[in-house]
Amino acid sequence: MDIVFSRHAKLKIVQRKIPMRAVIAVVRFPEFRADGYNPREELYKKFRNIYLKVVIKRKRNKIIVITTHLVAKVKNN
Repeated sequence: MDIVFSRHAKLKIVQRKIPMRAVIAVVRFPEFRADGYNPREELYKKFRNIYLKVVIKRKRNKIIVITTHLVAKVKNN
């Protein structure tokens, strides 16, 4: 599947100084998944002592990255 970045995601990646390769690693190999705001998914992966959260939306043969955050904890469902 192709990974596509929204304009908002690109902006936040630059503002938050998050390496693009880290975001791609989370999308490809997340440690945790959670349902997001419909129809989005939240993907998490731990890097050192903090989690990188990537919010995605799936469309046909694409994964669209909506935004990304650094978070202290994984959301419990």
